[in-house]
Amino acid sequence: MSRLVTAAAAVVLATLLWAGFRPVGPAPPLGPFLDPVSGVWALAGTAELPRQATARVPGLGAGTRVLYDERGVPHIFAATVEDAIRALGYVVARDRLFQMELSARAGGGRLTELAGARAIAADETPRRLGQRWAA
Repeated sequence: MSRLVTAAAAVVLATLLWAGFRPVGPAPPLGPFLDPVSGVWALAGTAELPRQATARVPGLGAGTRVLYDERGVPHIFAATVEDAIRALGYVVARDRLFQMELSARAGGGRLTELAGARAIAADETPRRLGQRWAA
């Protein structure tokens, strides 16, 4: 049974790699874009946050500050819990919204909505397992 599972996993991996590096119509291949070494995820490691930035966030009651440490971790200082929660939502949306959207679509088997037909192979397993409904 273990060899069967390993063989099935190898076939699925090979299929996903093949599908990820094939262009579909005018769209470029998705594989190089998602490559952890040189793709979009690699940009996160070299991204530089501004040393100072100011934003007006509707609904904040008092002065709220967000400071980033040397690792890029935000630290939120607010007068009320509500202001801290609103600032946290703003920071997460600004810094990670695309990543969260892509991860949610991948887990639910909905990458095809963004990437087109080439992502069908990646969507089949999560849909078969019912991950969207199980979550």
